[in-house]
Amino acid sequence: MENKKLLYYVQCLRGLASLLVCGFHTRYWINLNDNSELGNFLFGKGVYGVELFFIISGFIMIYTTKDNYLQSQYKYSISFIKKRIIRIVPLYTILTIVWYIIFIDSFNWNVFIKIIKSIMFIPYNEFPILYLGWSLNYEMFFYLIFAISLLFGHYKYKVLLIFFMIFISLQHFKYQNSYLNMISSFQLNYFLVGVLLGLFRKKIIINNSQISLTLFTVSMFILILFLFNYVKINNKISLLLFFTFIVYSVINFDFSQIKINLNALYFLGNISYSLYLFHPFIPNLLMNHFNIFPGIFNNDLFNYFFYILMILSIILFSYILFQFIEKKLSNELKNFLKLR
Repeated sequence: MENKKLLYYVQCLRGLASLLVCGFHTRYWINLNDNSELGNFLFGKGVYGVELFFIISGFIMIYTTKDNYLQSQYKYSISFIKKRIIRIVPLYTILTIVWYIIFIDSFNWNVFIKIIKSIMFIPYNEFPILYLGWSLNYEMFFYLIFAISLLFGHYKYKVLLIFFMIFISLQHFKYQNSYLNMISSFQLNYFLVGVLLGLFRKKIIINNSQISLTLFTVSMFILILFLFNYVKINNKISLLLFFTFIVYSVINFDFSQIKINLNALYFLGNISYSLYLFHPFIPNLLMNHFNIFPGIFNNDLFNYFFYILMILSIILFSYILFQFIEKKLSNELKNFLKLR
């Protein structure tokens, strides 16, 4: 069985993705006047951090399970889904309820149903209570089909690919049902390419550090050009291939012998889930409860300083959530359920 190495740069990419999404949802705070598009320039394409998350998820699930063969595939599958639930559900449920208490001032049967559907990851025609949960609906669906595939032992990845072939075939039609819309969404293709990168990792890794460094450098340079809108990619297939190349170059670099200090991004990667879920809270609190709005100061420099302070505050509170809720609660639940 292969010893799994720490994927330092993949974690850094996860950190970058979370920062991009955070920037995307707060970019209006630095569009300081009608003539300023700084926020859009810096983070207008930050929404694509979600696509990076999806590819990474597909890859990591393969990477962490590829060489595991247990006598009881049923126990393996149940253990897998329990770990995923423990990892995702507690923090999301807590923040969903907190979001409802702070920002939604009504309660009726429809709101109750919406809360239940949100925390049960059931898609419907609106965003979940905590709107970022839309992407978790995809994540949990992927984990579900992955867990089902694990039941098939040595054939698990073939079964998983069959699932994806079915989903791809469904993408040619339009549906009225929210669940069918999700399982026929093009977004699932990002998980698929992550899965394929995991399955063929040993065959596609380049065992030359200099080539790996060059590939990594070029991909990051192109990514920067794309994010700042100097490179335009609008076609869905082209975007899928582009982000696949980005993630592949990072994975490839992780297996090279070259080390670059990217500890700030690695830190953000570690807290990326908390950061992803928490980052809308502070801007919404400022606007809804403290009447502080983007561009409130007359001096642009003060506005920039305030924005930086807000982002640092978001990161700080996300770290606190990571340490004392996400991490601690997950460990307690794992110990309670006797999961390794």
